Amino acid sequence: MLKCQKVFVLNVSIVSVYSLVTIDGVIGGSVLLPCASNKHEHNLQDIDVLWRYNASMNVFTILKGKGSVEHQEPKYKNKTEIFPDKFLKGIFSIQLNNLVYTDAGEYDCYIVHSGEHVKVWLLINVYSQVTVDGVVGRSVFLPCASHINEYKLQDVNVHWRYNASMHVYDILKGKGSVEHQEPRFKNKTEIFPYEFVRGIFSLQLNKLEHTDAEEYECYIVQSGEHMNVQLLINGE
Repeated sequence: MLKCQKVFVLNVSIVSVYSLVTIDGVIGGSVLLPCASNKHEHNLQDIDVLWRYNASMNVFTILKGKGSVEHQEPKYKNKTEIFPDKFLKGIFSIQLNNLVYTDAGEYDCYIVHSGEHVKVWLLINVYSQVTVDGVVGRSVFLPCASHINEYKLQDVNVHWRYNASMHVYDILKGKGSVEHQEPRFKNKTEIFPYEFVRGIFSLQLNKLEHTDAEEYECYIVQSGEHMNVQLLINGE
């Protein structure tokens, strides 16, 4: 006897409608991961949205306007909430409950029917602060280390920022990137890739100027750690 099985295939075509946001959470708490479409009117039966962790792990799926946990990763069981009353307004945010360290990382919201993509960095508040002194014209070491001391290179995503927003340096999948680096930091930064697998993502800043002083922040995406480095500049 020939048996026929019905297979559902979802064709995903994401165009370059992209936004990025960083969210902070605390151990044991809850956090809202935002995802909203630029379009404000949607037909419920057309709504297909995929929430994924680190690009592939299934967090939650919305198919034809209805939530589905059929292929949800076990670690997210009973941890996710959606808000169906917001769908027609183009809001597909999810709430993540009972946060643990391993919930930190990159979450992607793919709004399939409109071709939009929202990336959310979730940082679990593991925070430290240090003050470093530098001298005009010389170099200084800005420390950043994870409490996790063993990493796979392809999992390493770290973002160095100046005064919370200015791009200083990015480490993406274990490789340094200056694609979005602020021009003032061009040829002034050094990293130490051989230390990455040990959870050390420190940065060396060269040719110091008085204007280099202020706050530097190191965001370790995978572990959700955040280090604040206050740089003081001495000398004329």
